Amino acid sequence: MTLPPEIISRIAQYAHHADLLSLTRVCKTSQSASEAILYETLYLRDAEAAYFACQAIITHNGARGTYVRRFWFCPDLRRSRPFPSQFWQAVQVALTKMDYLEYLVLNDPTGSNTWVLTPGHFKFELHDASFNLKWDENLVAFLATQHKLRVLSTLDSLDGEALCGLPAGSLQNLTTFSGPLLVLAELVESPLTHVQIQLENDTAVILETVLSDLSKLKKGLRSLNIIGIPSQYSLETLQLVSKSMFQSNLHHLGVLPLPWGDRVPFRRCLMQLHSLENIEVDVSRWDPPPSEPFQRMIAAELRVYCPTLRRVIFVILQQEHLWYCRNEEWFKSLSFVSRKAASLPISIMHPSPSSSASTTPHQVPHFFLTMQPARTQRAQTHSIAALPSLAHSLSSFPTMTTVSQDMVHYGTMGRTKKIGEAKRTKQRQDAIPSSPVGLLARLGLQRVMLTILMQSMPSPATHTQSLPGDDEPMLSIKRRQKVRALPLSA
Repeated sequence: MTLPPEIISRIAQYAHHADLLSLTRVCKTSQSASEAILYETLYLRDAEAAYFACQAIITHNGARGTYVRRFWFCPDLRRSRPFPSQFWQAVQVALTKMDYLEYLVLNDPTGSNTWVLTPGHFKFELHDASFNLKWDENLVAFLATQHKLRVLSTLDSLDGEALCGLPAGSLQNLTTFSGPLLVLAELVESPLTHVQIQLENDTAVILETVLSDLSKLKKGLRSLNIIGIPSQYSLETLQLVSKSMFQSNLHHLGVLPLPWGDRVPFRRCLMQLHSLENIEVDVSRWDPPPSEPFQRMIAAELRVYCPTLRRVIFVILQQEHLWYCRNEEWFKSLSFVSRKAASLPISIMHPSPSSSASTTPHQVPHFFLTMQPARTQRAQTHSIAALPSLAHSLSSFPTMTTVSQDMVHYGTMGRTKKIGEAKRTKQRQDAIPSSPVGLLARLGLQRVMLTILMQSMPSPATHTQSLPGDDEPMLSIKRRQKVRALPLSA
């Protein structure tokens, strides 16, 4: 008896991912239903596995290519040897068979094989794209054909080459971008709401110009993350953001180097951000790094000047420490994912290969908040001992009239600790039952111990004086008597 295709398709949808391979060998109908789920999401880290997957898609006139919705090729970017051209040719041909592809990630360790994306061969319309590829003519021509693209991540142009400009009217649906500052300057016409910028030493000087353009054109910007801000540009960047057109809609801001000394101008800018909920501050230059109690105090301090603040992330080198506010109390998140300690230009979070194939686009984690540039050597550090006291910091700001509960927590910690110890001691003393039998037992035990102590001590009258001519003084002690335990009624 042959089951209808609808029943077999429903069985494949509820089957375990590991059982789908066995289900492909049952019959032709079950093979098609199982392969549609197996090939829907391809997450490939090994080049050899990626090559065989591309060959499987190409065979049978590319019948399996119509199943693919997500294609992620994420090898180790620290690989020194480039992949052969035959590999990239197989990837290009396989992409031409994926007519319904929506999510594409291509990470080339060399960043130079942009010819794979030569337009004219693809029928898909991407929604999300991440390329570890250089910004050149091939990539620009490809992006100009992707009218539904919402999320984009890419690299800068090759060293010494001019930046290719996008054609007018391109990427009109792009809302999320992560990449270099110069490429962002080409996307100011797109309706961006989430932006992450990777600054380099030679592009930091034009940060003010690009932010000024964004502030004029992007009224709906909700998230701005700038990686690699030099400390001398931190306050200037915050001032530009606080005076921009999008300051009333901004919900996330980072990664700002937090001043270790006078923070009054920093606080004044925070008071202008009326919708800010998350802020990332870089304290890698502090020596020693702020401890957890001090991080908690700083988070409470920032919330005083920005009451809408809910989460504060402290960046210390490759580590992130997330603090969140609940009922005016600050707690540290123990499950927050730290930054990857690797000198990679891009690090992308992906679901595990065993993830359900029915994952919606909103469940796929975005990459733009997890990208981490290569860290340079540590700059000259400052001592945390030079920080002003909390009382001085509050008194130096004239509008400061209230102190939150967190900010006085550690001032009363010592007194609270002593009170807590006294309560625990009293609880242990009260642990013995207060009934008459328990009281008699306690009194009887004390009486027995007192009797033993008195009888074990030598009496002063038993000592003899040392006489001349005696070899040594003699000490006569009465023989100890056995002590009998008193009854409970004593």
